[in-house]
Amino acid sequence: MTRFLRLTLIAACLVTLFACATKPPTVAQGLEFYDAGEYSKAFETLNKLATEGNALAQQALGVMYQNGQGVTKSEHLALFWFRQAAANNNASAQYLLAALLEKNVGASGNLSEAIKWYRLAASNGHPSAQYQMGQMELKGLQGAAPDPLKASYWFGLAAAQGDPQAQLQLGLLLMQGRSGPADRVLGFMWIDIAQGLGDNSTIQTALKAAQALTPSELKSAKQMSSQCIKQNYQSCSGLTR
Repeated sequence: MTRFLRLTLIAACLVTLFACATKPPTVAQGLEFYDAGEYSKAFETLNKLATEGNALAQQALGVMYQNGQGVTKSEHLALFWFRQAAANNNASAQYLLAALLEKNVGASGNLSEAIKWYRLAASNGHPSAQYQMGQMELKGLQGAAPDPLKASYWFGLAAAQGDPQAQLQLGLLLMQGRSGPADRVLGFMWIDIAQGLGDNSTIQTALKAAQALTPSELKSAKQMSSQCIKQNYQSCSGLTR
């Protein structure tokens, strides 16, 4: 190997090593540190990115402050970072912000603001926020009368994303006819799917609901639930009975 070629290879290696050494940190690296329990390294990486405006890093930093992982626990700073990420249209941060505001109604937040962020997160497709909006509409938003039709809408969106609690609530509303004409078969289909949650109370609810169906209706509902799962919960209302 000539001296020139050897020097060229050494220079190339040095350039490669320098590039690796100066490669900017990524959110993925920060989350890897977080998942490994290396919270100090996670914080160092995520804090830099969050300060630079990265919404996912801001959300993760909010979670760390909320849980006291690698930092002193601070709901104030958790709210701060959730707000930053929520303003950057991060649906998960919008949901987490809403939940923390709801928890601290009368202190660091209020219910109106919590509902605003729940609604925005739900509109951005966050299933837990959709479920929460359904629950709030079912109880009545801020003194308003309960609105099962709106609740059914939000539960339906979350159910189509595989949320078992939303599937259960949607099924009950359909069977009871609270959001429109009663549909025992379609309602039980969702309740049957929700049994996948493995929760005892859900299973008991399903067993009790099954008693209201005829053998023929029960058979149809179970066939529909199998097909709905195969369709990944999409377009299940129009399944053949």
